[in-house]
Amino acid sequence: MKNDAVFSSLSPMSRRFADFICRLAENESPELVWAAALLCRAAEQGHVCLDLDHAQSLVPPLEE
Repeated sequence: MKNDAVFSSLSPMSRRFADFICRLAENESPELVWAAALLCRAAEQGHVCLDLDHAQSLVPPLEE
């Protein structure tokens, strides 16, 4: 999943933040990886919150 082209298009900061959060939580679920990465991306763009409707359109379908 972390080699996914969409994930790779995120900034290094967003990818590293997602890795940090997953290590901290001891959980590497795709949902947590994407939530952390997109939250960091939103902050990098100057937003104070993550628009979940828009974020959902950025994430490829996750396998269950």
